[in-house]
Amino acid sequence: MKKFGCVGIPRGQLLVLLLLAFVLLALTPRSTPVFAASGDFGDVPTAASPSAPTAAAQRGPNLADRDGNGLSDGLQTRLAELLPAEPVEVVVTMAGAGSAESARQAVGPFEVRRVFRVIEGFAATMTAAQARALAGSAGVFRVEEDFRVSTMLDAANDDFGTAAARSAFSVDGTGTGVCVVDTGVDPLHEQLDGTKVVDFVDYVNGQTTAYDDHGHGTHVAAIAAGDGDPTFAFMGVAPGASVYAAKVLDSAGSGTESDVIAGVEWCADPARSSIGPGVDIISMSLGSAGSSDGQDALSQAVNNAVASGKTAVVAAGNSGAGPQTVGSPGAAEDAITVGAAAEWSADAAAVNHSDGVFPAWFSSRGPTADGRTKPDIASPGVSITSAKAGTSSDYATWSGTSMATPFVSGTVALALQYNALSPVEVKNLLMATAQDRGSDGLDNDWGAGLLDGYAFVSQARNAEGNSTAFPTYQRVMGSVADNGEWSWSFDIPEDALGFPVGLAITIDGQPECSAWLMPGVCWIYEWSPDLDAELVAPDGTTVLTESTCLNDAECGGVGRQETLHVMPVAAGTYTVRVYPFGDDPNNGKGGSFALDVSTGPESGSSEGDSEADTTAPTVTAFDLPESYNSLTVPILEFAATDDVGVTGYMVSESSATPDAGDPAWSTTPAAEYTFDAEGTWTLYAWAKDEAGNISESLSDSVSVTLETSSPDASPSVSIHNPVDGSTVSETVTIQVDASDTEDADDALNVEVSIDSGSWQVASYNSTSGYYETGWDTSGLTDGSSHSIDARATDSGDNTTMATQVSVTVDNGGVGGGSSNAMGVFAIDWQAKRHLDLTVNIRADLDGSADLTQADEPVSSADVTFVLTHDTNNNGVYDCESGDKCWTFIGATDKSGSIQEKLLHAPSGNYQAEVIELTHSSYSWDKGLDKENGETFTK
Repeated sequence: MKKFGCVGIPRGQLLVLLLLAFVLLALTPRSTPVFAASGDFGDVPTAASPSAPTAAAQRGPNLADRDGNGLSDGLQTRLAELLPAEPVEVVVTMAGAGSAESARQAVGPFEVRRVFRVIEGFAATMTAAQARALAGSAGVFRVEEDFRVSTMLDAANDDFGTAAARSAFSVDGTGTGVCVVDTGVDPLHEQLDGTKVVDFVDYVNGQTTAYDDHGHGTHVAAIAAGDGDPTFAFMGVAPGASVYAAKVLDSAGSGTESDVIAGVEWCADPARSSIGPGVDIISMSLGSAGSSDGQDALSQAVNNAVASGKTAVVAAGNSGAGPQTVGSPGAAEDAITVGAAAEWSADAAAVNHSDGVFPAWFSSRGPTADGRTKPDIASPGVSITSAKAGTSSDYATWSGTSMATPFVSGTVALALQYNALSPVEVKNLLMATAQDRGSDGLDNDWGAGLLDGYAFVSQARNAEGNSTAFPTYQRVMGSVADNGEWSWSFDIPEDALGFPVGLAITIDGQPECSAWLMPGVCWIYEWSPDLDAELVAPDGTTVLTESTCLNDAECGGVGRQETLHVMPVAAGTYTVRVYPFGDDPNNGKGGSFALDVSTGPESGSSEGDSEADTTAPTVTAFDLPESYNSLTVPILEFAATDDVGVTGYMVSESSATPDAGDPAWSTTPAAEYTFDAEGTWTLYAWAKDEAGNISESLSDSVSVTLETSSPDASPSVSIHNPVDGSTVSETVTIQVDASDTEDADDALNVEVSIDSGSWQVASYNSTSGYYETGWDTSGLTDGSSHSIDARATDSGDNTTMATQVSVTVDNGGVGGGSSNAMGVFAIDWQAKRHLDLTVNIRADLDGSADLTQADEPVSSADVTFVLTHDTNNNGVYDCESGDKCWTFIGATDKSGSIQEKLLHAPSGNYQAEVIELTHSSYSWDKGLDKENGETFTK
């Protein structure tokens, strides 16, 4: 399958493009569907603009079924171009008990490529005739083409209140998981390295190790959850959140609906909870061309994922400001659909400066094909700087609703860290706390308004808090006569300099064809009336900026939105002029419009001006130890308060007050400080708030000395397993406990000798914490006695011998009460917001057939246990009957225990049961189990 698209088209180039279109159509095989890139999410570097819509995007919905015949409108058009026997890739959704098998019985054999679990349906390749026939079959809801989907911070964090929320409420998304359905993720970039990416699946190339051969997925993942280490300026919204990545788009940023559905299914699978915190949020910066009614298979999959407890955040699309440009999955009713807006506080010379606030001209608008309002909210998506895949520390600046989407995903993670809100509660609260823009209430341009991260997180935590301070906003309604001019003036006072002016003119009208490809086929649509605008400086003559769409694409594709933005340098009266375009096809036709105006200074909310924040934070505590024997000194306490929220902390050896823009500011209090040399030192501590107010300093002193290290002591060593006097069989794992005051636990040279024979190296096992080596006793005589010696040598060549252990070999089998039998001693649980489980394994070394606290803990035992929730509430714990189950697999530690956590565990009755238990030296005797199959209530 192919797709193509075009950017905003200067009127003078129209003829060239028309000729090119004829060539493209002539060269396109009939068997290859062509998709316009109008709805694709081709986010691009900030020097350009996301693709503007072509004619195909404006012809109407293609992911709806307007005539109710069971075929999506897009597939119906496609089938008209195909011969009956030509193949077509489709996705089929069922309305009842139908299946792929019943579909085959109805229309004959075809290839089933994937059967879905998240929806009742499947992906298949069949003939055009079969697809048409299947649409009328019993049990079939819809047959649609397996359509193509495509890819669609620092200032943004400050402007939209998320930095303030992190600081004021000490949240960073820890314990939450964001599943990014995209082009993959680069785990080697500094923002996503270490343990950030916890799970990965590849539906494009089938690889098992995380990667990103396009870059889009890495960019959006770091917006949501980049850890900010070491580049704080490009920290993601929720730096503590974990990332799950489903690669469903290829190296060109394109993929199929069926692969994306598989990615959603993978994110929503409870099995994700077995690795890391589990998935709380599904973030999708991708989508289709055209308009959807929200009933296509992908939208249904997203709705079902939400019903299973996952918050789905999806991009509205980059198809421009024309109506009905939200495709799939943006049209999914239960998803949080995100439009893009421009931020305002980045330095005017910075690559991420965007002169906001205004709705991005490329951001797709509602209503959906079935008349619902979308998007739901607007978030920063113009000139967003984030991680660049294929590099360890480079960054790229892109624009798109793809960038706005993970910003909301990260904000949701901040709220979920301490409050397990349901997806419905998350969506309602996001929209309720948004700062209204556009027409009153929910509308198809701004949704509920601008994301207010601080207000959202504050209310999610049931805390009192102010709204984020956005620039002053007002809406003006206007109308311009045919061939006339409309003007409106406003004042910029001295205290508003340094804040950009953002103006968006949204024109009432409809798309009309301005260039026909052939009779009945429109090539270029243009908004009618076609109005242009300009902003005039206080001198009355200088045009600071204009929006005519001749040299840029800031007109929302078809020209429904005109955008003006500038950084004013002089106080005075500025004038907006709006006038009709005088040439074809509108010939000076006037009309009505709405003007959204954003100017400085910042106000407390969208309802009107509020006093600027001039109250500085207060450092309430700063404490160092009186003396310390290391150059790196711990900071015992560092705390600060502010009436709005502390956004930065700093410590310094200088008493001079730092600048608010100093890169040394941190969002969290420092835990330690490193001095250059010995001596008595004084440190000064400051705090700042979002408005840039800086506290008075608080200081403390410390005496730093470096003591001469004592002579290197010999390591300590003992044989942990087997114990002296025990009976062993088969292959025994000999475990040696060794440590040293100078060397790390895993840096010693540990050796083992059997019966005073040659020394064999024992390797350190980080899971058990012991040095281990295997000893095969299967060829030894039953009843024979053997000695085991161990020694440890440190880096200073100091060697220590362990106390010798003697054992007896018996390979005659084990049973209840045998000295190498083990069992489940205890299963403990603790329930708060999450469910913490501990399974303890012990060995019956004394042969008493009764496990007690005094019995030996078994380390390095492989344990598999199942946690079952009585979902059916019938007292029967059965995964096959619909009860929700989680399987945990791990190895026991030195204490014989394995700890697991189930995040956001639902209330109800549970059963925990060990179903598999193995060890190299011990056998599981279920008759020894003290606690197994235990039930409890959360």
